[in-house]
Amino acid sequence: MQKPTLSREIVLLLIVLSPLAYLGYLWNALPAQVPIHFNARGEADGYGDRTFLFLMTGVNLLTYLLLKYVPFRGRTARGEAEGNKFYRLRMILAVFLAVLNVGIIQSATSEAGPGIRIVMVGTCLMLAGLGNYMGTIRPNYYIGIRTPWTLGNEEVWKKTHRAASSWFFWGGLIGAIAGIFIAREHQVTVVLLLTLVLATVSMGYSYYFHRKLSVRS
Repeated sequence: MQKPTLSREIVLLLIVLSPLAYLGYLWNALPAQVPIHFNARGEADGYGDRTFLFLMTGVNLLTYLLLKYVPFRGRTARGEAEGNKFYRLRMILAVFLAVLNVGIIQSATSEAGPGIRIVMVGTCLMLAGLGNYMGTIRPNYYIGIRTPWTLGNEEVWKKTHRAASSWFFWGGLIGAIAGIFIAREHQVTVVLLLTLVLATVSMGYSYYFHRKLSVRS
């Protein structure tokens, strides 16, 4: 499988570091105490020193390093090396974490600003991105819908991920569009429910198809 070129890796790293650059740009405008925790209504209910934001932006870099250098990176049950498919997953996660960090920084500058909305829309777009990626995943022990039924049967794995690919893509896309209009106090609840429904339906479908194959055989 083809490995990412240096130019593509640089693009990925720039996305990873972009929230840190944005934080540095806004640093002098940030208050000493910033919101670091929000309740289900999207309201700040916990505050901390603004240096905490550096820790938040560092999560993106840590994720990049783990996916890049951990020995099992890109390995599947068949021992295949990292390639374009795994690079796409790394890109999806990097963009999501970058958007998440920007939303958190925005919330620190103004609690009434678009920070929470940015996080919701970004999360939904990540779900859509994962849906676009999910149908290409081969059986493995690290990523995907890993239930006893998908890991135990390659056909169940393929059918589950093909179905979930469509559900995640369209569910995430609709959620992102809805996130533009939904009132702030409902945004966190909506995105949590959407994620829960997509995950539950996908896992339930893997069991359903497993039972279907069992009856057929």
